Amino acid sequence: MDFVFDLDGTLCFDRMTIAEDIKETLYSAPSFGHEVTFASARSYRDCIDLLGNELMRNRVIGLNGGLAYQDAQLIFHRHLTKTSYELALTWCHHHGLPYFVDDDFNYAHFRGQKIPFISSVDPLGLASRLDIAELHNPIKTVIYMGDHENLIEPFMAELNALQEMDVDYHAHEKCLYLNPFETNKATTIIDCLGHNFVAFGNDKNDIAMFQASAHAVQVGDFALLRPFADEMTSAAHVSQKIQDVFERFSHV
Repeated sequence: MDFVFDLDGTLCFDRMTIAEDIKETLYSAPSFGHEVTFASARSYRDCIDLLGNELMRNRVIGLNGGLAYQDAQLIFHRHLTKTSYELALTWCHHHGLPYFVDDDFNYAHFRGQKIPFISSVDPLGLASRLDIAELHNPIKTVIYMGDHENLIEPFMAELNALQEMDVDYHAHEKCLYLNPFETNKATTIIDCLGHNFVAFGNDKNDIAMFQASAHAVQVGDFALLRPFADEMTSAAHVSQKIQDVFERFSHV
């Protein structure tokens, strides 16, 4: 059976580490006949140190479905269109909006100190921070709107009118997330695995993944995800829950 795990808030609770007991449980997957995939909003680059030398070679779907790596090699990627990306940058530069842009490994940013995840970007120093003009194949763009909340609705309306990208506002971060059109964790998981997988997740961007899965386990109590979960667990009991579900699906 294929098991797909979100990272932050599901396996990692400090943006930097996965507890050793959780890792040990994940290592045991092949003994139950299972394969493990990770699906995250992070770039693959930012998963390497978190996962460690063994788990980083599993399939890793990053940038909310915008890319996938297997055995540390890029196997799938989907870019933002030139029209939609240039429109987003025009708004950012005109209004001084902080942004962060990822390609399949490198990145660019403007006023990056405003980006909520900036401290966990490229912890191993493996990538290059490019000038925005040098980043030619953008996959995901994150734009901080906390200083210009009055612009959120008109900005989203203009971007959505193009019907060339997925636009999502994360109110708790005050950030717009821009991804290639109709691309998310679920679409890329389905392309790679089909629908016969067990999903573990914790947040809004795991809803589509839960809907696509054969079975879904929620970590924590995020209310919007709850209707799509088959069962729930707490952060303190993640390792045991993974073990239990590995055992339960070992003969499926």
